[in-house]
Amino acid sequence: MKYLMTIFLCTISSFAASYMEFEKSVIQNAPLMKVYRLEKSTSKLKERIALRYDNPSFEWEINNFSSDNSKNDNGFKSAISQPIRTFGYEKSLKEYANTLNLLAKKGYEKNRAKFLVELRRYFTEYVKAVHTKALLKEEIALYKRLESIAKTRFENGAISRTKLMQASLQRVSAETKLFEIEREIDARYYDLMSITGVKKSIPLDANFIYPVNYVTINDVNLQNAELDALEAVQKQYEAEAKMQNRKLKTYRLFTTYEDDIDQSIVTFGAGIDLPLFNQNREEYQLAKIKAQKAYLKKVQLKNSQQKRLKSLIDQLLILKKEYMALKKRALKEQELLTLFEEGYRTAQSSLIDIIQTQRSLIGTKRKLLETEYLTNLYHIEIDYLKGRLK
Repeated sequence: MKYLMTIFLCTISSFAASYMEFEKSVIQNAPLMKVYRLEKSTSKLKERIALRYDNPSFEWEINNFSSDNSKNDNGFKSAISQPIRTFGYEKSLKEYANTLNLLAKKGYEKNRAKFLVELRRYFTEYVKAVHTKALLKEEIALYKRLESIAKTRFENGAISRTKLMQASLQRVSAETKLFEIEREIDARYYDLMSITGVKKSIPLDANFIYPVNYVTINDVNLQNAELDALEAVQKQYEAEAKMQNRKLKTYRLFTTYEDDIDQSIVTFGAGIDLPLFNQNREEYQLAKIKAQKAYLKKVQLKNSQQKRLKSLIDQLLILKKEYMALKKRALKEQELLTLFEEGYRTAQSSLIDIIQTQRSLIGTKRKLLETEYLTNLYHIEIDYLKGRLK
């Protein structure tokens, strides 16, 4: 299996992997995910520990009898006993042991979901940085074209050297920003790789996970791993309370064999602990309180998450409308920029007109990118709240 996974990692490293391929590989190979799976696997051991019986006890003793005629005789006595659970306590204990499995399962799902949220957010930050670089290159291309037009007009004596230098400075300024964004891309990439535990660099497709028109069901029903984990905690304490409420938990079966001087005695019997002074009332009350606390935490969290989910869905609808409006605006600005560039060649428009329109167009495209970025962050959180990542 390890060999096959090595082949898979090498394969996705040979070309730009899609995010989902990358995520699938990380879930299988990330050391932190392996830790979570190990934690989950211990639940079976905990269940067996909770259900195992106490060991039987064995006693043996030897007796020495001295008679009046100074004759010594020996005898011995042996006894064995085994604690046995009552039927009701055995049933309650099994219910409690089952909650240990449930708690481990829901705990794993919660950890997995939180890990995927973090992974997707880091990837989204990386994609945003890559797209910002693409926008910056587009901006540089615009300024180069403007500089070329200005140079032609300068050579024809239509504008002064100052105007040419002004156009050149716009390009140089944009090119200087390129170094900073390349540093940002590098930082975001290694942030992403750091949580995966992958030592080898993997080229990735820098595409957002969710398109802006990604459909989200407009409901606020929640069933996520965090709520499930709290419910599992509640069930565990409820089972513990039920177990502690059993007055008679165990009884002892025993047998003895006694060999004296002139007789042998075999005894069978049973013994119970009388719940007179210790009835586990405090343990029962503590377990009930803890179960109630888990329930109230779940109610509070669910109310908070429902409001957050409703807010995210509403904001997504607004972002989609804003994105469509920005797309239309960008088309208009591109059209206007083309007209200004044509007019600048024939002195019908000014350098300031072109620069202002370029800046407006780049600003609009940055807002489009920011809209895509926020859309993805909101979808990641929605998927977590809806339980799609567990």
